[in-house]
Amino acid sequence: MTTQLNDTGLALGARVRVARVASGMKQSELAAECGVSRAAIGQWEAGLTEPSASKMFAIARATNQPLDWFAEGLDSVTVRPKRLELPTF
Repeated sequence: MTTQLNDTGLALGARVRVARVASGMKQSELAAECGVSRAAIGQWEAGLTEPSASKMFAIARATNQPLDWFAEGLDSVTVRPKRLELPTF
């Protein structure tokens, strides 16, 4: 299942938050995936600081989003589930 999010004009921090929430992650979970503190995630999302390029790669990988969505501000992002659910028979 995928979800289209309309997010034209969002700042980088807001995009980080949108991707995190859409992927069902808490700030602490994204922080652990990226190797930073939960406070760092909060600062990024609030627009107080910006993640480095290497941390942007980690965010994109952790949230399963294309890096260019964060960098170029495309009109929408397809949020893909991080883990596939296998059918039960």
